[in-house]
Amino acid sequence: MGRGPHLLRSGEGGGPAVRRSPDPRDRRCGTRLGHRRLQARLGLPAAGVRSVTTAARGAWDVVRQGEKAREIREQTLRLSQGRPHHLGGQLSCVEILVSIFYGHAPTLPDTRFVLSKGHACITLYAVLADLGLIPPDELETIMEAGGLLLGHPCRTTTPAVDASTGSLGMGLSMAVGMALAARMAGREVHVHAVLGDGEMQSGQVWEALMLLGHHRLDTVHTVIDCNGAQADGTTADIVGLEPLPARLEAMGLDVVECDGHDLAALNKALAEPRRGRPRAIVARTVKGKSVPTMEGDNFWHSGTLSRQQLADALASLY
Repeated sequence: MGRGPHLLRSGEGGGPAVRRSPDPRDRRCGTRLGHRRLQARLGLPAAGVRSVTTAARGAWDVVRQGEKAREIREQTLRLSQGRPHHLGGQLSCVEILVSIFYGHAPTLPDTRFVLSKGHACITLYAVLADLGLIPPDELETIMEAGGLLLGHPCRTTTPAVDASTGSLGMGLSMAVGMALAARMAGREVHVHAVLGDGEMQSGQVWEALMLLGHHRLDTVHTVIDCNGAQADGTTADIVGLEPLPARLEAMGLDVVECDGHDLAALNKALAEPRRGRPRAIVARTVKGKSVPTMEGDNFWHSGTLSRQQLADALASLY
């Protein structure tokens, strides 16, 4: 399983932001040549032998992680203003991504990351920019023609993205494939996969879970962002998942249930020694977390934030 050229060397940050017009040569879908051309034009370092998640340069303590989570949440709000995106689900997974990128992954020798709930990509982009893995100025071009940062993660256009996602229910299969291929090659590669609870209703997810348990792929770390809502209503009303922890246990997974906004609990769940079974974390979260007027309001599954609403949200952010 070769190192993808979209990943950067450990200890190196992103190069200077370069404003450019679209170049069809950068869109050589899935090709190494396309990645190399894109990185060269952006001034980004060539591919290395370590994962993007080593850019945090060592695990952060929970206090620093908490401060970073607030910064990422504020950045997510600012970047979402005026863009028809999925703000509620972005805010529910902030601590999950911070715990992975700044806590657990830097302690591992080789990692991948799959954001299966790809509609939460603005939060992911904010993290990658903070780690120096994409030029910060690119954040202003999210969802714009010719930009690196599409409305869902895309590994052929965005440096440091390991998997193209957006069609829900597919990300865990990708994560399982990455881990299984690494095992077959005699390598230990850890893969973090973040799923939404709505996409857990997809049959492909359960096929991946069965494969995960059958092969005892304990290098896959699955985190389910259980914010209780999806596009058309509550998850419980559409297709209930509970008792989710018991169902995951039945697939052969080692399951931990925790508050998905409690960084100490997330860190502990991710860092506990492996016991020969893949770990699954059922993270209970709140859609629109930390903005009182958004919490639990499913309008913000895909509502667009106005300038005044952004100002109000930032003023009330806790």
